[in-house]
Amino acid sequence: MIGALLFTVASLQVKNTSGPVSQSQAPIAGSAQTTGLTPDKAAALEAAIELPSDGLTPAEMKEEHWSDSVSNRDPNSPLYITPAHWKEILSDIKLGDEYAKEVMKEYKPSTNKADQEKVQKMGMYLAGIANTTHRIALWGDKRFSKFPYTFTVLKGSDVNAFSIFGGHVYVFEGLLKYAETNDEIAGTLAHEISHIAFRHLATLDQEQNRLNVLTLPLILIGILTGAGGGGAFMTGSLLNQAFGSGWSQKAETAADFGGLQILEHSKYPPDGILTLMEHLGRDERLGPTLKLGIFRTHPPSPQRAQALISEMKAAGIPVRRSISSTTFRTVVKPGETSSVDVSFQGNVLFEFRGDNAVNRAETASKFIDDFLDTMPDLTAVTAGSDHIIDGAGQPLFQVTQADLQSGQTLDSASQLAIKALQNAIYRYRYLVYLSDGPGPN
Repeated sequence: MIGALLFTVASLQVKNTSGPVSQSQAPIAGSAQTTGLTPDKAAALEAAIELPSDGLTPAEMKEEHWSDSVSNRDPNSPLYITPAHWKEILSDIKLGDEYAKEVMKEYKPSTNKADQEKVQKMGMYLAGIANTTHRIALWGDKRFSKFPYTFTVLKGSDVNAFSIFGGHVYVFEGLLKYAETNDEIAGTLAHEISHIAFRHLATLDQEQNRLNVLTLPLILIGILTGAGGGGAFMTGSLLNQAFGSGWSQKAETAADFGGLQILEHSKYPPDGILTLMEHLGRDERLGPTLKLGIFRTHPPSPQRAQALISEMKAAGIPVRRSISSTTFRTVVKPGETSSVDVSFQGNVLFEFRGDNAVNRAETASKFIDDFLDTMPDLTAVTAGSDHIIDGAGQPLFQVTQADLQSGQTLDSASQLAIKALQNAIYRYRYLVYLSDGPGPN
C-alpha cells in the first residue's frame, strides 16, 4: 500500500496493558535534537551514513543505555520518553526480534550487495531523522518513540515492502526495480518507519481487545504473504480485525503523513510517496499484472493521494511529480534532423537547433517540467509577438530562426510548439487520472 508500503505489519504490541497516551502535538518544523549517543559515536554514525541524527543500532538500544537517555531528557520536551513508555518500546523491540526470525524463515535476503547497502544507508539516514524529531500522528501512539531500525532487502519480484514491530523494515527486490527514482524508495522507507514509530499495531491491539499472542505469528505470515482465500491465516476473525472498521485506511493515511514529515527534514523530496502511490494505482487500473502482494488487499486510494497533496500544500510544499518520477519528466536527447529535442512521454515537444541548442533545450526542459507539474489548463500555453512560448504567463522558451526547418515560419513553428505542449498537458493530466488521483492542483 503505497502498498504494503502501506499496510505494514507495523508495531503490534501484544503484552502492553497501558494504552497509547496522547500529548500535545508539536509543530512539524523543528531542528533535530540531541540524543543519548556519545558525541564520538554520533559523529561516527553521521560520517558513515550521512545522518543528521540518531540511527541507533540494536546494541545501542540496551535498556541501560536507554535509561540514561530517558533520565537526562527534559520532561517538557516533545521528545521526552517516560520510563513507563520506554518499557512499552522495549517490549516492541523484543517482540520484533522474535517475529523477525519468523520472517526470515519465510523469505531469503537478497544477494545483491549494492541494493542491501543502498537501502540500509537510506533507511538509517531517515531513521535518524525519525529518532530525533517529533511528528504529528494522525492515528496511533502520539507519543514520541524511537527504535533501533534495521533494513533488509528480500528476494522476490513482489512490488512490496513491510515493517514489523520494534524497527524491522523489509523491502522486496521487485519494489526496488519498480521504483523510478531513489526518491520513491525513500518515500517507501519513510512510510514504513512511520508505521513503526506510531506503533500502529500496538494501537490496533488496544482498540481490538488485544489479539492473542499465540495466533499472531500466523496472522503476521498471512498478512506479509498477501495470502487470500483458503489459507488458514486469512480466514480468521483476528485478521478481519486488522482489515475491518477502516483501521488500515487510518493507519495508511497516518503513515503517509508521518513519512511526509520525515522527508521534510531530509534531502529527499516528499513527492516520492505520492508518485509511487500513483504509479501503483495506474498499473492496477490498467491491468493487475504485477505481483503486488498486499497491495491487492489494500490498494492505494484517491482519498489518500488527495490527503497527501493537501498536507503538502498546508506545509507550503509544491507538488512536483517530475522531481521524483521519470514518468512525469521531460527528456532531452539528440534528434533525427541535427536537432536537440525535448520530449514528454515519447512525443517531441520542440526541436532546438543552432549553436546553443543543447543549453536552450536543457533550460526549456526544466521550465516545462515546472509548468506541467502545476497541471495547467490547455489554454495556459500561449505565444507572444516575439515568439516566446509562455506557460501560465511564464516564459518556457523562444522560437528562433535557427530552429526552423524548410518551409517553416516563426509563426507556424510557434503554433506547432503550442499544440505539442497542449498535448503534453493532456497526457500529464490523464496519467494522474489513471492513478485515481486528484484533479488539478
